[in-house]
Amino acid sequence: MNSLNYDNIKLYDWVHYFHELAQKLAEIGTHSNRDEVIKKIAGNTFGFDSSICTYTPIDPFSIIYFLAQRNTAHQKQVIYSKVKEFLEIKASMPTDWVFPTPTPNTVALFHDGVHFETDLLWRLFIAATKGEELDNSDFIKALSIKTVKTAKLTQTLFLVNPSHYLPADNKTLSLPIFQSVNKTAIFKQIESEGVQIYNNIILRVKDNFPGCKLYEVNYLASNFSSGELKVNNKIYQISSNAYNTGDVIEEFNNENAVWTGGPTSGEEGTYIYPVTEPKIGDVMILRTGNWQVRSINIVLANEYQKDGEWTKNGKIKVLRIAAEDRNMGSNQFTRKEAINKISREKERVIRELYPETFNIIDKLSGKSKSMSEIKNDKVKNLILQGAPGTGKTRLAKQLALFLQTEESSLTEYLTNPDIHNKNEIFNTNPIIDKDERIKIIQFHPSYNYEDFVRGIVTEVKDGKIGYKIENKVFMEIVDAAKDNEPNKYVLIIDEINRANLPSVLGELIYALEYRGESVEGLYKDEELNSKKISIPENLYVIGTMNTADRSIGHIDYAIRRRFIFKYINSDISVINDEKARSLYQRVENLFSNEHLTPDFMKDDVMLGHSYFLNNQNPIKHRLEFEIIPILKEYVKDGILIGQDIIKQIEELRQYV
Repeated sequence: MNSLNYDNIKLYDWVHYFHELAQKLAEIGTHSNRDEVIKKIAGNTFGFDSSICTYTPIDPFSIIYFLAQRNTAHQKQVIYSKVKEFLEIKASMPTDWVFPTPTPNTVALFHDGVHFETDLLWRLFIAATKGEELDNSDFIKALSIKTVKTAKLTQTLFLVNPSHYLPADNKTLSLPIFQSVNKTAIFKQIESEGVQIYNNIILRVKDNFPGCKLYEVNYLASNFSSGELKVNNKIYQISSNAYNTGDVIEEFNNENAVWTGGPTSGEEGTYIYPVTEPKIGDVMILRTGNWQVRSINIVLANEYQKDGEWTKNGKIKVLRIAAEDRNMGSNQFTRKEAINKISREKERVIRELYPETFNIIDKLSGKSKSMSEIKNDKVKNLILQGAPGTGKTRLAKQLALFLQTEESSLTEYLTNPDIHNKNEIFNTNPIIDKDERIKIIQFHPSYNYEDFVRGIVTEVKDGKIGYKIENKVFMEIVDAAKDNEPNKYVLIIDEINRANLPSVLGELIYALEYRGESVEGLYKDEELNSKKISIPENLYVIGTMNTADRSIGHIDYAIRRRFIFKYINSDISVINDEKARSLYQRVENLFSNEHLTPDFMKDDVMLGHSYFLNNQNPIKHRLEFEIIPILKEYVKDGILIGQDIIKQIEELRQYV
């Protein structure tokens, strides 16, 4: 978990601030002079020269989202204070800022500056503040506004009424309960079918996080999707009878924390409470009495651990992921166990009580481990280089499938000499067509940036020709990888050196090395309204490179520094047919120092073993129509030299 100082943070206090703000705006929306009043509010809080004041009328969704976008330390203090003062908001200034905060490049307004749906947005807004059923027609029409998509609308609904709504965005859909969901398809379904699909997402969350507030789930999703939340396997329990005077669970819930009333049980054979043991990411069971479980939590911070001992004001900050009372039928707790690490038997009982919760915990810990492994794998960009026929493309596909297995990495492949023998993937024919996490493309001399990253395309709309910017294969797989962490995505670039790489890759040369850091692209993503490009940790790029082809440009040093290069040499051991093995050896003799030009090394040009595998075509046919033609091409290109070289090539026929 991140190292926030929870001493100065009151979790979820933003909820009261935004909800009261929304109530104030909704009241204004019922007045006939609402547009005049709302313009005055926007001007006095954001400034009359701000972009939100450029257009009238101003809708309440734009006010909320525009405010959420003010997320620098200075803006938080100044603008949120102005809003609080101008609207006479009684709720305290937020100290917890974990809620949807659009990036500075995001279009915060709910219009495009030309088309406005102000009345519709006011209707939706007022209904949302009351927690009423949203009108489906209005909901779908709001989603069709050019600058509005599912994530933006539902994030704002969540800010308006955090107890009733939840963002339907990448963070929420990164939760384990949505692991099998196609995010892109869900977004499209919400935009076409409306409220019911959105409500189904909220219902699934409520079912899997029993008793929890939706803003608690959002806190989990935000920290989980960022990789900051690391759930551990240790499980502790603590009693709600902190002072031996009765249940204080309301105090626990209000503080989002648990604690003990003293350092020991105070009984004969005194039991010292292990209050310093629970670590960030551990699971904490809260129970009342010997048999009633009240909530299941994840530890966010342990003040006792910081102090090194029990202290009177110390607390263990927690995040609830289940808050529904359930009763244990057996293997109950004893009084002295005010706090301790639970036994395996008690864990089994509690797992049976909360199967949905522990399913999430197990997947959360798996996600943490998986993303940690991905980030620790330093090899994300690999080029397999070698002569034609050495199986580079086949190996690239095998590596892509290998990366889909647990605890796999390119580092392991490169450093473990036994990997081919231990993993069956490297002994089977790789089929990647049906795996959406793997894409393969082939570069060629006319390939350019606009074909690979992002470019302008023509479109015909209403009989008129227009132009739009469209993401191409690389940005498509980048977006898919970002949307589906911790799944590993692989882009295979066959014949990577056949294109002019500096021209094709452009700013990606930097982004390939510095994962997660943004660089300025050539074209703006129209949906995000940004030129920024960043490559996620879970995207792997595997290229293949034919070292015999010198008719194309070499890979310059700047690009070489971003890739690991591995030679794939020809391997006679995989050739089982005796005639084929004999032919291989005779062909290999042609690449002796006598016949090989000094400009090439043997491993760069020696025909690969795949030319000698007669899986489909007899070796005689392969010799006639594949091996001899390429050898003669080598002669034309000056790779094979010598007065009798053509004669020696022709004589190969007599050996098959």
